[in-house]
Amino acid sequence: MVLFINDIDNINDINDIDNITGLNIVTNQCFPDAHAITILQNLQELKPLDQCLIGQAKENRRKNRYKNILPYDTTRVPLGVEGGYINASFIRMPVGNEEFVYIACQGPLPTTVADFWQMVWEQNCTVIAMMTQEVEGEKIKCQRYWPDVLNKTTMINDRLRLALVRLQQVKGFIIRVLELEEIQTGEVRHISHLNFIAWPDHDTPSEPDDLLTFISYMRHVHKSGPIVTHCSAGIGRSGTLICIDAVLGLISRDLDVSIPGDGLSGASDPQEMCSVESIPSFEESAVLRAVARLLVGDPGGESSNIPWFLGWSRES
Repeated sequence: MVLFINDIDNINDINDIDNITGLNIVTNQCFPDAHAITILQNLQELKPLDQCLIGQAKENRRKNRYKNILPYDTTRVPLGVEGGYINASFIRMPVGNEEFVYIACQGPLPTTVADFWQMVWEQNCTVIAMMTQEVEGEKIKCQRYWPDVLNKTTMINDRLRLALVRLQQVKGFIIRVLELEEIQTGEVRHISHLNFIAWPDHDTPSEPDDLLTFISYMRHVHKSGPIVTHCSAGIGRSGTLICIDAVLGLISRDLDVSIPGDGLSGASDPQEMCSVESIPSFEESAVLRAVARLLVGDPGGESSNIPWFLGWSRES
C-alpha cells in the first residue's frame, strides 16, 4: 500500500479524476498490477459456501421479503436465547488488526419490524445505514420501521419503545437520531439512522461524492456493535457499502487492499452483493476519488455541510 500512496501523491487536483481519461490514468498510476480493482471485481465470482435451511423452513418463509435471498445458517443473526429467525447475516471484514463487523439484512416487512429492533438491541448496534427508499418505482421496498414525528414514542413490542429525537436532511441522505428504550430496565440507547436517498435501485449513484460523505459520517457516529445496513433485499447496495467502507479502512491505515474470498460470504448469494454490472466500476471510482481526496485534502465541495472526511483520515 505504500507504493500505492506514493504513486498517487503525484495527483495535485481532485478534478484530475473527474473524467474517463483521468480515471484511467489514475488507475494505471495507482494500481500497476490492478490488485485493488481485481479484489472488487472478484467479489462477483464468490460461490455459496453453506446452506440456508433455517430461512427455507415453512414457519420462516413469511419473514423473507424475497424467497430466493436467504441468510446462511452459519452466519445468520439469531434472535433471543432460542435463536429465532430474521433475514439478516453477519459480515466480517478484517482490516489490519481490527475486524469491521456488519449486519446485512433485508428491508423490514410489516411483520418483522419488532424482530428488526430486537436484533438492533441484542447486538448493541448504534448505526443503521438504510440504502433504499420506502417506495421505488411504485414498488414497496421497505416498511417504515421508525417514528416520523419528533418526540413521539412508539411501542415496538412489550419490551422496547422508540422515539425520534432529531431529524436532519443533507445532500444525499437523511440523518435521524432515535432513542431505543428497554422498558423493564429503563436503559436508553441512541441509534443513528442514516438513510441514503441518492441511489436508485438497479443503478448506481451518478457521483460518488455523496456516498463517500455518507460512509464517512457513518464511521464518525459509529460507537459500538455491528453496523446494520439494508437496502430492500440486503445485497446489492448494502454489499457495495460494505466493500467501499472496508477498502477505505485499509487505505486510511496504509494497508494492502485485500478482501478475503469469504469476506462477503454471509449472504446466501455473494455474487448478488454486487448485482449490478456497473457497481464494480462505481466502487473503483469511489475508492479512487476518496484516496485522492485524502492526499489532496479536498473537503468534497461546499454542497454538503458535513465534511466527507469526518470518519476517515490518513493515519501517519
